[in-house]
Amino acid sequence: MAKIDDSLVQRFKKRSKIHDLLKQFVEQKCPLEELQKLKKQIKLKDQITTQLLLDIMMEEEGEVSNLALLLLSECATPKVAQSAERLLNSPKLSDIHRSRLAAFLLLHQESRQIFMKSKETSQFLEKFLYFLDAFWQQIDPLDVGRIWLEDYNKLRAREKISILKALFSTGSACYLPIYSIELGSPHVSLSRFVADQLSNVDHENTLLMLQSFPELKDTATRIAIEHSIKVLKKKRRNGELELRSQKKLPAFYRAFVAEEESAGFLSVIFAKKLPEDHIRFSFTLIDRWDQGILSCYGDLAEDLKSFNQIVEMLNEQSGLIHYYKVNRDYAVWILRNAEALSIERGYSLHPEYLLCRCLLWDESPSKKDYGLLFGMECCECGAPIRMNKSQGNAWMLGDIALCSQCIKKKKTCEHCGRPIIPEKAYALARADMDHITLICESCYKDTQNPNE
Repeated sequence: MAKIDDSLVQRFKKRSKIHDLLKQFVEQKCPLEELQKLKKQIKLKDQITTQLLLDIMMEEEGEVSNLALLLLSECATPKVAQSAERLLNSPKLSDIHRSRLAAFLLLHQESRQIFMKSKETSQFLEKFLYFLDAFWQQIDPLDVGRIWLEDYNKLRAREKISILKALFSTGSACYLPIYSIELGSPHVSLSRFVADQLSNVDHENTLLMLQSFPELKDTATRIAIEHSIKVLKKKRRNGELELRSQKKLPAFYRAFVAEEESAGFLSVIFAKKLPEDHIRFSFTLIDRWDQGILSCYGDLAEDLKSFNQIVEMLNEQSGLIHYYKVNRDYAVWILRNAEALSIERGYSLHPEYLLCRCLLWDESPSKKDYGLLFGMECCECGAPIRMNKSQGNAWMLGDIALCSQCIKKKKTCEHCGRPIIPEKAYALARADMDHITLICESCYKDTQNPNE
């Protein structure tokens, strides 16, 4: 009896210690980068720790419980996952705790088989999805999509479709961040499936997302998107679409742009203010000469001060490149042109950018052309200039380029007519002429000393 009591005391002490460490992590607002340190402190790989984390997740409220969920999803054994499945069916649990269990089962790798189970378990799957949807209602949409990217992005297209079928069966708009990512997938089977199924997600945001989506190259996906838009518009006319809450609508806050003109790079920060004064923003890196969207990152700043500090920090770290404030229309114009260039040149849109596109869903396309070049072409033959090894020998002066094939054809100086070797010639360009002129060394010296 003494041994049993002693083991219970030890268990209680360990649970209290883990709980205090989790609470301290939350209260100090530690960055996620320090999560590795926390894992070592609580001895995450210990089997007893995983059981205690499950207890904390089910007994606590708020951020401590969510942190326990995050840690548990990375270390739980199949035994703990089975316990969670049994708990989900317990009539004694509240819906909030059931929703956390459902989220844990989604994040735990071995529990993903829930989506693949036979029809005999469809009742459990239905219950699982119901409570999972309740969990998503509590967290930021960007986090929903990021969980998908981190835990499911490496699955094969066929496996993803099996999971997406289950998510679409709920009809919930909570999964729109995930649908946005897969709508732009390079796997056409995925993009076609999502485009077709979105007509069943009866929410105003679904229609906005589809209407704002860039025109994809795959014809079948484009047709499916157009069909879903038509169906959803009809539902809106009939009052069958769930409308966005006017109280929760994000409002445009600020936009910033940084330019590296000599290399054709742009950075765009686009931010919207949420009703609770949080700032949701995206940071997008763009190659306007060839690839369009290069990378993207989205986050949530706690308040206006925190967001402004982030922009100041970026300016300090960027050296010569400086972020300057721009109007909303210009920022949207840049982002839409960049995504169109990516598609036109055959590049896949960055998954994180597809996730952060929620900031553009209700933004109208700009009617103004701001005159910035997107998609560099050879000034003579019109061939697209690619920023790769095959086009590495192209000559670029500002936004004017001459491809390697056209360079090889240049045999004489364009001023005096003397024979030249292209690789040893000099290049001159004028933006107003949109042309690169190759001249010999003698003519080049004349341009440098016009009075001699």
